[in-house]
Amino acid sequence: MALDAETVRVLTRHRERQEQLSATASTRWRDSEYVFTTADGAPLRPDYLTGRFRRLVAASGPAA
Repeated sequence: MALDAETVRVLTRHRERQEQLSATASTRWRDSEYVFTTADGAPLRPDYLTGRFRRLVAASGPAA
């Protein structure tokens, strides 16, 4: 399935930010090849993502 133009734009912009972080981090950068990483390029831990998602859902308020 192809990605829509907006998704491609967002992912391209995200990759540009990662490249900037990589240049700033220099030798501390970990080239993990993951799309979503920490500020030093390391992959995100699944438990971090789960916790972050739960906090965002809770902060969004009750379901309509």
